[in-house]
Amino acid sequence: MVITVFSPIGGVGKTTIALAISHVLSAHGLTCLLELDFTPGDIAVATDIELKPLTDAINTNPLLAVQRPDKTNFDVLTGGYPDTSEAINYDGVVKLIAELKTQYQFVVIDTQSYLIANVVVALLAADIIVLPVVDEVTAVAKLTGMIEYLENNKYADMSKAVIITNKANRKNKYISATKLSVATICYIPLFNNLRNNDVRLTKAMSPLLGKWVTKPIKGGVRI
Repeated sequence: MVITVFSPIGGVGKTTIALAISHVLSAHGLTCLLELDFTPGDIAVATDIELKPLTDAINTNPLLAVQRPDKTNFDVLTGGYPDTSEAINYDGVVKLIAELKTQYQFVVIDTQSYLIANVVVALLAADIIVLPVVDEVTAVAKLTGMIEYLENNKYADMSKAVIITNKANRKNKYISATKLSVATICYIPLFNNLRNNDVRLTKAMSPLLGKWVTKPIKGGVRI
């Protein structure tokens, strides 16, 4: 299963949510967190691992490039810097995701906010698309426009998409007032001193995570 986390605006907790999903799913099957953020992304800093360019995984066996963060049970492939994205073609990312699907039961993809070719690959490959947003007028407007753009250009199957409202308040007036073709599946309150594997976060995300972990997943021997 491929779970792609995407947002057209930064600062909405995209990477934190991708990490939280990876933490939970790793207890139920082999999980790899793939970073397709070359700005660079935040996963290396958040997990205290080396920022390795994704070309290492594409040009060799991906399993030789994965890293296992301390005190976690999932593997990570980091994206790298902007020049890494320029060195990777569309077909290379398609091949990488296909290979990871043969090795892992869950592939969680953290994308950057710009809709580049590599992000389109991740959206098209997804079984579930998770769209984090915060209840601010600019964020909701950008998400609304992006959903329409993705649908109109067939860059993603939005029937597979769900919205997570992060840093939610009681009113959530902008997201509630906007007519979207994608349903909001859960609301995450603003937590203090939040960690990626924080039980408060995973509990708030249970309407989403419950889709995958209500029953034990058997098998999964990595080749």
